[in-house]
Amino acid sequence: MLSCKHYDILELCCIYNLAIKVQLSTGKLIQGVAINLVNNANNEECIRLQLNAGLNRVTQDIELARIYSIEALVKNPHFDYVSFVDS
Repeated sequence: MLSCKHYDILELCCIYNLAIKVQLSTGKLIQGVAINLVNNANNEECIRLQLNAGLNRVTQDIELARIYSIEALVKNPHFDYVSFVDS
């Protein structure tokens, strides 16, 4: 379960359409612009990123439970880096 603090950070990312780098618990990195929090077909909470794929703009939904960390790719007053690992 995601903490309120982490959920709030993800909401800020979407509100301000921040460019972020998401590291998954598998180590995979995904970069994109946060556009919305959604539920996928399995009713899992996800963050939807808009990816720049050349001339095409595609989106990818990332399950919140799989996020290890996020890093802001643009300077903003909210955060630079957030770890989602329980400490």
